[in-house]
Amino acid sequence: MEIIDKLIPPLVMKQLGIVKRKLTDSIIGLHLAKKITNDSIVLDIRKNKKEKLLMFLFFDPKTTSNTLTEQFHELIKQSEYRVDYVNLFPGIALDKDFKYFNYSGIIFHSSINNINYRFDYRFDSIVILCKQKISDFKGLKIFFRQDEWLKQYKFVDYLCYMNFDLIVTLCDIDKIDIFYPPEKLPKLSFIHQLTSYIKESYLNFPDRVNSNRKIDVGYRGSPYSPKYGRLVYDKKQIGEDFKIHTINKGLKTDISSEWKDRIYGDKWFDFILDCKAVLGIDSGVSIVDIDGSIEKGLDIFLKSKKKATDEDILEYLSEYEDKLTYKVIAPRHFEAAACLTLQVMYESEFQGIFKANEHYVVLNRDYSNIDEVVDKILDKKERKRVTENAFRDIIQNEEYSFKMFVNRFDRAIDSLFSRTEKKRIIFEGF
Repeated sequence: MEIIDKLIPPLVMKQLGIVKRKLTDSIIGLHLAKKITNDSIVLDIRKNKKEKLLMFLFFDPKTTSNTLTEQFHELIKQSEYRVDYVNLFPGIALDKDFKYFNYSGIIFHSSINNINYRFDYRFDSIVILCKQKISDFKGLKIFFRQDEWLKQYKFVDYLCYMNFDLIVTLCDIDKIDIFYPPEKLPKLSFIHQLTSYIKESYLNFPDRVNSNRKIDVGYRGSPYSPKYGRLVYDKKQIGEDFKIHTINKGLKTDISSEWKDRIYGDKWFDFILDCKAVLGIDSGVSIVDIDGSIEKGLDIFLKSKKKATDEDILEYLSEYEDKLTYKVIAPRHFEAAACLTLQVMYESEFQGIFKANEHYVVLNRDYSNIDEVVDKILDKKERKRVTENAFRDIIQNEEYSFKMFVNRFDRAIDSLFSRTEKKRIIFEGF
């Protein structure tokens, strides 16, 4: 057995506290996975399915959110194709004779971004032990993408010589040509996805609803730098501002944007179920640096102004604000709706899924309607009206289910396998 040490330098592994793992820790597949060899990963319940696809992932099984693991579990469970997968988290071992060329297609999950952008390694490095470059692979090559606002120009350069077939994208359909220039990628196809979908178990969440919720308003934000625009800044600031504007309103709140206060797994749903309302905001960014020029300019600005505040950064970036955005539904929007928890959010399109005052309560950015919002949070009948609307129109709508997405994904793969000419296609998705 060999260890993937070349992926992450030993010093970085030590800094991250990474421990080398055995092979069995890398395979998740419904507890039926067997040893990775030339025979690939064998999952018995899927042996009669269509063509074989192999998915590469990269995540820490101990700390990763349910959202990431749900996506590939549902794909494996519901796809008509046999989808085998392996987690290449640092320190996991692979047999030196493992080959992926006996698959009809390979899939890179969005978690592989952790290799390319956090440690600045190229995607070829994840199969360094296989002695086979992905560029030489003749089957279908598929990439599930998220965070396409982050160094997208590097990813486009990578795609230009790797000859991928399909990108599963979060990018708005009308912006695909901006993010993936057709003059550079004329034969690349796309299917649109959401950050997450409705699981069947969400339909049973009302059975868990507690009529005696202890928290009036809950929220967990993200303390990211504002260098990607006001939307990223607001993910933290909405919580801070809400606490300030409701300090004498008699609300019991549990609001934080500190990493130490993050909540994961089942405890996250317990938290939502204990809240009458939660704050919310778009996921994504309000400034997309499509070619890296904004970042270069900001670096120069920060060197000239050593003690720049968040507001200084936002002021510098104001000319780029909302010129090219990347706004998407967050998984927590679906999770709150499934828990019949009222969502209080700044007004936005939310990809046409959540509608203002039907599925969530609108909070004005200047807090001019804060008294009205507080009244709605404390009004049991109003909470019931809005949350039941969201549950009926969204959670019970099959359009937003994993089942519907996997079906559309399969149809796109069918089309790519049967094509006679490689060309740019945008498949129906969502």
